[in-house]
Amino acid sequence: MNSPNPSRTPTDAVLTLELRGAIDAQRRGDAEDARKRFEHLLRDYPHEPLVVHYAGLNLHLLGHHEEGLALLRRSTDLAPAEAGFWRNLARALHKQGHLEECAQALACALRLEPAHPETFLHLARLELERGRWPEARDLFARLVTRGNLPPRERVDAYVGLAVALSAMNLPPEATLREAARIAPRDPEILFQLGEVALNRGEYERARDAFGEALRLAPGLEPAATGLAAILIQEGRFTEARRALREILARHPRSFRTWSLLLILKGRDDETPRDIDRARRLAADPSAPWNDDPHAGTFLLALGGACEEAGEDAEAFECYRRGNGLLFRPERYDARAEADFVRSLLLATGEAFRRRHAPPPDFTLPFTPVYIVGMPRSGTSLMEQMLAAHPAVSPGGEMTAFHDLLLRTLGLRQMSDLPARLETATAEEMTKLRRSTVDLLAETARDRPVVTDKMPGNYLFLGLLRTLIPSLRVLHMRRNPQDTCLSCYVTGFRISHEFSYDLTTLGQHYRIYETAVALWRQHLPPTLFLDVDYETLVTEPEPTLRRILSFLGLPWDPAVLDFHRIERPVRTASVWQVRQPLNRRSVGRARRFARWLGPLEEALGLHDPLPPPFELPDDVRL
Repeated sequence: MNSPNPSRTPTDAVLTLELRGAIDAQRRGDAEDARKRFEHLLRDYPHEPLVVHYAGLNLHLLGHHEEGLALLRRSTDLAPAEAGFWRNLARALHKQGHLEECAQALACALRLEPAHPETFLHLARLELERGRWPEARDLFARLVTRGNLPPRERVDAYVGLAVALSAMNLPPEATLREAARIAPRDPEILFQLGEVALNRGEYERARDAFGEALRLAPGLEPAATGLAAILIQEGRFTEARRALREILARHPRSFRTWSLLLILKGRDDETPRDIDRARRLAADPSAPWNDDPHAGTFLLALGGACEEAGEDAEAFECYRRGNGLLFRPERYDARAEADFVRSLLLATGEAFRRRHAPPPDFTLPFTPVYIVGMPRSGTSLMEQMLAAHPAVSPGGEMTAFHDLLLRTLGLRQMSDLPARLETATAEEMTKLRRSTVDLLAETARDRPVVTDKMPGNYLFLGLLRTLIPSLRVLHMRRNPQDTCLSCYVTGFRISHEFSYDLTTLGQHYRIYETAVALWRQHLPPTLFLDVDYETLVTEPEPTLRRILSFLGLPWDPAVLDFHRIERPVRTASVWQVRQPLNRRSVGRARRFARWLGPLEEALGLHDPLPPPFELPDDVRL
């Protein structure tokens, strides 16, 4: 922590001498000697801001965090105009997870010293951690334009901006390339460029970026793990397992590497040893649980390995611990989500569709198929099955559509969409339609059907139907408890903030269920088809025949051998969709029923709950 460097210093010579002695003890690492000195000073000078502040810092360093925070807070009461006091308070608050109060302390510091780059950077990183992506993006964007920012901090700001853009499903590559222009040999930037390419499925570019990062920084664990992640997405599981074990031999506490190794459920002779080592790491209190963002994902992956071994109690304890590390209550507001979904449905109803209908001669040489539902409801399986059909071109989760929405309509964040659609002009909608068709056509590659399996597109069905009236919708539905449990035990790479808590999972599920029920009511059966996951895996052929008929496609038995096709899969289902069809996940929640009370309560399974939102009776979607 930085020294506050206050504008006023003690006038008492004895105090000044004693305070310097205590501070010197603190700075040379003798925190216990400093503690005794500060205790004496606090008795004699309880209202001297510097004494109170440095005593608080020392207690914090000794691990007496709440006592230290109390003194740091009091020092800002005694000297509210000292920006350094507020900065040190913010750092201590951040370390203890008091994120909202940390943001307030940083805001106070910035009001006193608006041009202080380190404070600005801290606030931007904090907003990133809190999942406030637009706020983080705006702060980082302001930082990179500042003339007084040192090169290292400017590079950090560009990387932070890229992370925020990625979280908003906006392209970050130009931002990272600007950072690379400033620091062309920075391994962190190359690693981030590799991550961008990996997320897009551009595996050769990802390999090049990760490889160059490793050349500049041999042993750089994130880049090495990135190369292994490419092998997993390509379905080269044996090679991936070997590479991950080599990384762990050098980095035995790499939570991300462990996470990838443990999700590879196929076993070999080394697997029992892997799980034993992972268990020992999970039981190690000195591991960096609060400093590594992949710690929660590691525990979820270990829980999956324990579940596969039949150790349900140990598995659920891992799930509970992992989600406890990942859950940020401030990142999910069920009421706000319900209001957004209601507003979006109202904004894209029949009146909107009539106002922005395409010209009568609008036709497409392909049919877009949107596979929607909850995460972990079978959307990846459904697309993998269809991808085996020669007439289907799979698009995966086409986040580029969200990018088009934000850019075409000039949105700062997706929550602004309902209000913005009410003012959208005919020219804007024509441009959005043209861009959406171009995106789909590029993916279709002259095949008659193209799929987009972004589960959350159920939100945008009114808009998508307006843009492309010939679309088809496959809605994957699965037992609510099984669906929510599968979300709860999955370490999503980004988004899905609702999934880390059983209560918020139930709240989100009911909002989704309400929205889809309204679309089912209003969309004609020629456009909308429900597909039950349980029926798909127990009666695959008749179910797939019905689906292909709905899409206007002939029967092809290749769809039953979906697991044999070689195509990259970039979702949490990367392992499952490459295995023959099985029924193991049907009824999975029954194994964990004794721990799922909060979920069942939030779902209203025992005591019915009012709907999370309703539409007026006269509204037509």
